[in-house]
Amino acid sequence: MGIAGRGYGTLQNALTGAQPLAIGVLAAIVLGKIVATSFTVGSGGSGGVFGPSMVIGGCTGVAVAQFLQPLFPEGLIHQPQAYGVVGMAGFIAGCINAPISTIIMVSELTGEYKLLIPTMWVSTLCFLMMRKHNLYLQQVHSRLESPAHRGDFIVDVLEGIRVEEVYRKNRPLRMIPESMPLEQIVHIVADTHQHYYPVVDEKGRLVGIFSSDDVRAYLYNEHIWSLANAGDVMTVNPITITADDNLNTALMHFTMKNLDELPVVSSTDRGIIIGMLRRKETIACYNRRLVELKQSYNDEDSVLVTPKNKP
Repeated sequence: MGIAGRGYGTLQNALTGAQPLAIGVLAAIVLGKIVATSFTVGSGGSGGVFGPSMVIGGCTGVAVAQFLQPLFPEGLIHQPQAYGVVGMAGFIAGCINAPISTIIMVSELTGEYKLLIPTMWVSTLCFLMMRKHNLYLQQVHSRLESPAHRGDFIVDVLEGIRVEEVYRKNRPLRMIPESMPLEQIVHIVADTHQHYYPVVDEKGRLVGIFSSDDVRAYLYNEHIWSLANAGDVMTVNPITITADDNLNTALMHFTMKNLDELPVVSSTDRGIIIGMLRRKETIACYNRRLVELKQSYNDEDSVLVTPKNKP
């Protein structure tokens, strides 16, 4: 049952000493549990690694204590079960690469807070030695690369970037007066590469916006060109964003209305347009910032694992 089953009963006997187990039995349980868990996890079965890690680590710790006990002066190792608790914490920390949570979890499960210091040492050492290895070949190195957490990082990264840092302030922007006839607008759209056209009133204040797609609907009806003007084509009360807003807010506007550009207006007066923010600029900025974060994470890893140069 210590190998094929959950093994908690065997672990309890090893840690409490109620039914002492010989070194050979403990070693057989450890090796057998490793093989059984490898087959289960490797075959894609539904078995986990936390329970087996507890059994393997605990039995290994007790076996090591029993092996060392005769080699040291009498009374130096008088509680082999303590080695089991420390071994259990270290093995789990090495397997799941989570030393802090493992220390807290094992201490709570066993109630042995007197072993907190040695447990911290062993768990940290196991974590540092095993951080480059993993049971799962498809496990990514950090949450930055995890598809499951990608949405969280999109929000976190974009919320840390202001619109003012992204939109191009020197890009030429053609404003369309509200009274401009459609005939003139058609020629402007044909002669420029601009896709969205802000519409302003006689005071130069933003009152609407239209895209080249909106004008395309009138291209084949020349009779309307002299009758309609920008006020008839534009979308009133357009969605705007200020330079102080973050890119997460901008992305929400892009996706909700399926827009490619947003008017950037003054923070003090939303009627004054100062530029346009493009969706592709937002995505490009996010990708650049994500690469920077990954590079920073990798640099921190290299600093932790590379020894300092000796003078």
